[in-house]
Amino acid sequence: MDTAKKTNLAKIALALLLAMMLSVFVSLGASATSDNRSFRFTTVNSTGQALMNKAGKKDNTTSIYCQIQHTSNSSVTYAYVNARGGYSENPTSNWAFCNSAEPSNRYMSVGTQYFIYNSVKENGYTWAALSFKTPKAVTMRGEWSPDSVPQSGVVQI
Repeated sequence: MDTAKKTNLAKIALALLLAMMLSVFVSLGASATSDNRSFRFTTVNSTGQALMNKAGKKDNTTSIYCQIQHTSNSSVTYAYVNARGGYSENPTSNWAFCNSAEPSNRYMSVGTQYFIYNSVKENGYTWAALSFKTPKAVTMRGEWSPDSVPQSGVVQI
């Protein structure tokens, strides 16, 4: 086999190898979090806030992942969300707001995946939770993780 054919075969083999590596990398990156958990919250009225029932241990300074997947009232298509920090598994309304630009609420549409910038770990807290506020009384369910793994296509707020 001459040198030109060997060079072309080597280029093709290298291209196939890179394509396989890229497909493996993309499939591994499909998980938005390292530890997704289900959540459910209920707001009583538009002026009330709801906290998650249980906080999650905050192991590092990454963003919090969250997706509201379902709402009990189809006219409620969003919630305002805040990252909160504390020292136990049971959050209270006294927990500190730990948004990256306090005291701003973060707007989240139902069905969209979000990374929420926060300063829970940086402020010395060991547990993270989210608080929610909605325009009407509603129950919402979804998934979240206190420590997330970067993923393209997830909105950062």
